Amino acid sequence: ASTSLVIDTACQRLVMGSDHAQIMKQRFEVSKIPFRTRPLSHVFQFGEGPPIVAQLQWLILAGLFQVLGALLPFEVSSPIPLLGSLSVFVSLGLILDLPQGVAYLSRLEVSLRLVICPTGHLGLRIDDFPDDMSHLYQSEPPMGLQWPQNPRDEIIFEGCPGWSPPLPADSALTTTTPVV
Repeated sequence: ASTSLVIDTACQRLVMGSDHAQIMKQRFEVSKIPFRTRPLSHVFQFGEGPPIVAQLQWLILAGLFQVLGALLPFEVSSPIPLLGSLSVFVSLGLILDLPQGVAYLSRLEVSLRLVICPTGHLGLRIDDFPDDMSHLYQSEPPMGLQWPQNPRDEIIFEGCPGWSPPLPADSALTTTTPVV
């Protein structure tokens, strides 16, 4: 579960729970994959529950079908996995092919298998790293682990915007209003 990014288009920002963050941290330490954290706050609202304030943001390396990049999730005290926001998937250019079980990331020009997460949501594996990552360690901090200039950025992948409006002006998506 800790190696998947849940496709949660209702999520306002990239976020994960503290328990999930600790599992990821342990896996990264065992695999010697570097990560960083910084104090940065953001308020989250999950459904009709009370607001939850995140105080920490992570910068974690991610491998999407051998393409190396980074994710910038906030950590909250909630029992949730790594949830990808609509903005993240717009930035990656996500196109779902459900009959084939494939996600095409148009901005990275890769296709990868969809996974079913323990919660039942669709997800993407984020642990398919390039075979050779030695170039990471040729600079300090390691390449790919530098905080972006824009605090709104949620991802760092070459060719992708770090942040996209959840519904760009040219989007065919529309929101619906609940019938009362």
